[in-house]
Amino acid sequence: MLTKKGPKIIESHTRLGGDEIIKLVELSTGINMINLMLDYQLNERSITDIPEINISSFVSIKYLTAVPGKVVCIDGHDQIKNIGEVISAEIEHKLGDVIKPLLIPLTVSGVLLYMGTRKNQLKMH
Repeated sequence: MLTKKGPKIIESHTRLGGDEIIKLVELSTGINMINLMLDYQLNERSITDIPEINISSFVSIKYLTAVPGKVVCIDGHDQIKNIGEVISAEIEHKLGDVIKPLLIPLTVSGVLLYMGTRKNQLKMH
C-alpha cells in the first residue's frame, strides 16, 4: 500500500496474488509484477532495487453476484464493455445456467474491472 510515508508491505508470500491484483497493479502503476518477480528470481535485479512507483491511474474491481435461479436473459454486457473506463467485463454464466444460492463469498457471477485518471471517476460505477 502506498502511504504518505511511502510504500508499506501488507502481505508477503512466495506466490503471486490473486483476484486480478497483478492486472490492477500494472494498470495503476505500470509495474509488471510477473516480470519483476522473474527478474528477482533470475538475479537480474537486486531485492534492494525497488522500482519507482508512479500512480498513473486509479483502478477498481467489482465482483458481481446473481440472484439464484435459471439464467433467462443476459442484458447490457456489450454496452458496459463500451464504457470508456471499463477495462474488462466478464460474466461467468450463460443462458440456461442454473445459479445456486451463494454458499461461500468466493462464488461470483462476474467481474467488472474499470479505471480512471481520477479517484472519483470510480465511484459512479
